[in-house]
Amino acid sequence: MGLDRLSNKEKADAFNALLARFNLVVTLDAMHEGAEVPEHLRKPGGLGLLYGLNLAIPIPDLTVTEEGIAGTLSFDREPFETFVPWEAVAAVVIKEPGPQASRPAAAKPAPRPRHLSAVKADAPFDSEDAGESAEEPGAQGGARPALRLVRP
Repeated sequence: MGLDRLSNKEKADAFNALLARFNLVVTLDAMHEGAEVPEHLRKPGGLGLLYGLNLAIPIPDLTVTEEGIAGTLSFDREPFETFVPWEAVAAVVIKEPGPQASRPAAAKPAPRPRHLSAVKADAPFDSEDAGESAEEPGAQGGARPALRLVRP
């Protein structure tokens, strides 16, 4: 499902639910007028920013709201206060296990927001399949699943 079909509240809720379990890469249009990123990264094409609750360089002021994602990120070990409005976000991809990666195997995973679907990170993009789910995480090995929210 395309991001533009979700309300900003649904985007924020889904992002927060995923952030509680995973580190996330947000692909955005760095040229969007509302995006606040370092000037040298404002180029045509997508820019990926890594967000997580337990990164090597923490993001203590990470805030996800109906307006977008804000936080001080490190660029070459230099802090920069970023802001990514939801309108600038092109995709959200699971990067790696997040803060609860060490939970016991018997624990049930949190339910996946129903408007997000898992696809293999290395799977070719097919706009016809954009809303369909791929294998569940951990099924049959291979590439780690990722979330891809696609605009129509």
